[in-house]
Amino acid sequence: MSTPSFRPPLVLACIAAALFAALLLQLVTGGLGGADAAANALLAPLRSAPLLAFFGAFTRLGTGNWVVSAALVATAFLLLRGQRRLASGLWLALAGAGLTTFAVKHLVGRARPAFLEGIAASSPSFPSSHATAAMVAYAFLAYAFAQRVHRRGGRMALWAAAAVLIAGVGFSRMLLGLHHASDVAGGLLVGLFWAALGAAATGRAAPPRSASPPRSAGGPAGLAFAPATHSPGAGTSDASHSARPAPSHPAPAGG
Repeated sequence: MSTPSFRPPLVLACIAAALFAALLLQLVTGGLGGADAAANALLAPLRSAPLLAFFGAFTRLGTGNWVVSAALVATAFLLLRGQRRLASGLWLALAGAGLTTFAVKHLVGRARPAFLEGIAASSPSFPSSHATAAMVAYAFLAYAFAQRVHRRGGRMALWAAAAVLIAGVGFSRMLLGLHHASDVAGGLLVGLFWAALGAAATGRAAPPRSASPPRSAGGPAGLAFAPATHSPGAGTSDASHSARPAPSHPAPAGG
């Protein structure tokens, strides 16, 4: 039996932590104002009523209620499949990301950018809790469900869907004027750190069990060492699919 590999997720967590530390240092020394202003200027022409309405609804996918609901559904599925370590890793990642974001927000105390008309938020700006929640939840869920998908195309589709959700939530926070670009970048890095740490804590999940192991035609166990000239190649594969209903009413607010 192979030993679970913790190295790639831990390396990714270290990279995310280092980038976040560098971003935070730039923020406290006043080195991000120009970049944030330039990003906001690029987004200004895109702030039409239809796009604001669409991303006002899309941003809900990063709210705490939505993310926790999705995590509860995923947890039930994972537990039914006997994937307790993945379920535990999910909640470790969510809890760690939430506590980190709350602490950094109130320690840094960065003011929000100028709001668009009809939009309001009360908590400090850095890092974006919506971006954090989207990254940690959807990245970890893609990792967890990819464990049960044998085909490369299916795994790529899972990761692509997660990337679209994460990028969409992050973009919505900037387009709606609720966060600076660096707030979103900080939130994504916090979420990535905890998603990778949660994945490392679970190790490498075992693949789904086949219905029955292949049997040798000769009988005695010693035949297991004979050259494999006509070994059976049949296998099983299954993929889990989860569909999330699209939100219908914009309510841009919060972290």
